[in-house]
Amino acid sequence: MHSKIKNLINNKNILFASLILVLFISARVKLIEYLHLDWSLNMLWIILLPFIIYVKNKGVYSYRYGIISSAFLLIYLFVEAPIFFFFAFCFGVFFILEMAIGKLNSLAPFVVILVTPLSKYIFDLFGFPIRLALSKFATQILSFIGYDISSQGNIIMLNGNNFSVDAACMGLRLVITSFLISFMLISFFEKKNKSEIKVIPSIITLITTFVLVIIANLLRIILLIIFNSPPNTISHELIGLGSIIVCVIVPLYFIVQYISSSFKKVSQPKITTVKQPFLKYAFTLLFIVLFSVLGFKKTVYNDMPKDKLIESLNISNYKKEILPNHIVKFLSPYHLMYIKPSKSFYRSDHNPFICWRGSGYLVKNEKRMELYGKEIFYAQLVSANNTLHTAWWYDNGKYQTINQLDWRWRSAKGEDPFRLINLTAETPNQLFTEIARFLKDTPIKKGVSNSQSI
Repeated sequence: MHSKIKNLINNKNILFASLILVLFISARVKLIEYLHLDWSLNMLWIILLPFIIYVKNKGVYSYRYGIISSAFLLIYLFVEAPIFFFFAFCFGVFFILEMAIGKLNSLAPFVVILVTPLSKYIFDLFGFPIRLALSKFATQILSFIGYDISSQGNIIMLNGNNFSVDAACMGLRLVITSFLISFMLISFFEKKNKSEIKVIPSIITLITTFVLVIIANLLRIILLIIFNSPPNTISHELIGLGSIIVCVIVPLYFIVQYISSSFKKVSQPKITTVKQPFLKYAFTLLFIVLFSVLGFKKTVYNDMPKDKLIESLNISNYKKEILPNHIVKFLSPYHLMYIKPSKSFYRSDHNPFICWRGSGYLVKNEKRMELYGKEIFYAQLVSANNTLHTAWWYDNGKYQTINQLDWRWRSAKGEDPFRLINLTAETPNQLFTEIARFLKDTPIKKGVSNSQSI
């Protein structure tokens, strides 16, 4: 029995593979429960991972990712924000791999950043204005070549047919898949030329990939309209696939092949040995124990600060409720309004796009609207039972905006903090009547007392 255990320990590849499996199992509870990961998307990058990340220097061991993972784990112990647990987990896996086999190539951290839930938030947030711009640009191109066409928001109208540029266009899966393809090509030419990409070429490649994705989506929208290809048809899928192949994959291959000439040649360093091999096993086991304990530990993380101003509001005809996450809910017979606390300019906010989707609604027909000289976001919320109409904007009591960069820049300069106001009703008339009221006399007023009513 003792000899079998000794043989298992000596077979470090089997041992470390088992430890990584334990790490995945112990951390999965936390990752699923708190990060709301899209496993259909994450399974894609897990499958592609061996084609992107490889062992660059076999037999050259490193503690670098162990240090990074420990730092994120330490931050998580004090902050308990799930994103730090996610980073600690991923870099912990890299640490185990580098202690078992050798140093990985430089693309490993890029993949972690790409698949983090933070990237999902960014794409959800900025995907909407990009889709509006694509709708407008596609309409202008088709109108220029002779089509009698018009657009309103993300809806394009031609010959009585409406085409909706929904979240699937410029969506998270498409963008991340394209970035993963660019990483695969970089990895391919690195191994082929026995070289390593520099920082500047890697940034150029990522920017180029994003531009190509936008071009592919523009071409896709135009072709879908010209050939009148509705969703869930073979022609719809073929046009989408063809656009990605022609506008993204093929150009990326030649672009990465060209810039690979600037990759720096890598000389194989001397193979190193760990003088105290028991240390790497001790560190690895310590990681497993920490992730096991923290993975199953219940935590209640709340990233919404307490906002005394909005909690003190009383709005006529509305019943107020302060939710556990410090969001203030106002309910009337015809309207539902959420006022979300102000957050620092560098932090994420609880965007209604994300929150309503999380509540089971499909967000459709999004558009910018102007009322009384001020812009708002409008969208329909579609469920199996009904359709609601919702609008939102950012308000600091003196100034209203829907521009993310605008309110963040003003907050950074020291202006009064911005709260997010999200108003929902059953009919457009009910919604716009109430929006007009609040745009004229905003509920966010500087110096609101505890008994303030409007």
